[in-house]
Amino acid sequence: MTVSYRLLRSLPALLLMAIMLGGPPAPAYGQAMPERISTELAVRPNIEVASAFVTLGDLFDNAGDKADIRVFRAPAPGQTGYIRASRVAEAATSNGLTWLNKRKIPRVNVARLSHFISPEDITASIRRKIMAKTNTTADGHLDLRFSRPPAPIHLPVSISSGFEVKQVRLDNASGRFSAIVETYAGNESPNRQIVLTGLAVETVELPVLSRALARGDIIRPGDLKLRNVARAKLGGGAILRTADLIGMASRRNLRAGLPLKARDVERPRIIHRNDRVSIIFRAAGLTLTAQGHALADAALGESVPVRNDRSKRTIQAVAIGPKTVSPNGSAIAPARPFKSASTLTVGK
Repeated sequence: MTVSYRLLRSLPALLLMAIMLGGPPAPAYGQAMPERISTELAVRPNIEVASAFVTLGDLFDNAGDKADIRVFRAPAPGQTGYIRASRVAEAATSNGLTWLNKRKIPRVNVARLSHFISPEDITASIRRKIMAKTNTTADGHLDLRFSRPPAPIHLPVSISSGFEVKQVRLDNASGRFSAIVETYAGNESPNRQIVLTGLAVETVELPVLSRALARGDIIRPGDLKLRNVARAKLGGGAILRTADLIGMASRRNLRAGLPLKARDVERPRIIHRNDRVSIIFRAAGLTLTAQGHALADAALGESVPVRNDRSKRTIQAVAIGPKTVSPNGSAIAPARPFKSASTLTVGK
């Protein structure tokens, strides 16, 4: 191959020019190319922050030793907001970083974490205060009916408790109450007081029918559900225990949803008028059986007139089983007492 003399003379000048322009020297044969370290910032398009400020470390994955620098104020606890991409870029540049926004993100969405206090938390705290001031019975429950329900409260996550019921006033006659709830936000904002008013109604949880019953129907577990009823509306004799109703029979047609009283139910009739019954006589270790007819209905343990078929005499016997009576009432299960509202002390 022929190379001209003039080209050979110009090679040193070309090499010198390449060095002056900053061109990297070629690696020696067999050596690897040096690794290129990327300095492009990786932005997070959606972020959650716990503090009152947004830092470069919140915005970028690789902010390095500048991650803790505060650049924007965060939304209030529990609130959301956004930062335009142009302002994100300005914040990076003013702190010696470069973000080119190659993905053309229009903004960064910011959500502020919070210590959440629910309306149920506030209601429960007020209820405890009122119950401490009144003679609410052990089985009673206090239903608070607010004029305006309490709103949820969002506080900084650094606040452990966050609120306190400072004052409760109650009119025992009407049940009207007022309560002052104070919230604490630490150094971010001053304490705030909320005034809540409403009506406190003492209620009792008791079983009610889930369906209508006809006279004589037997009450089964599926026929009952629990419901809170204002104690003042119960009156006397309302049955409070589910166990006192299961297996009982309705004395009349009963509507669903209403509290049941002792006069509404009775033990199921195990003997009906004109039933042929067995009359069991027990005396001195002997047992005699005769046949007869019932002259009235009777539940277990109830007295019933029975006519002896052989002697034609009418005797008073006690129903001791289905179509079975005994003049001396042996083997009778004792009647269980109802627990009704009238047996309880009602709070004033």
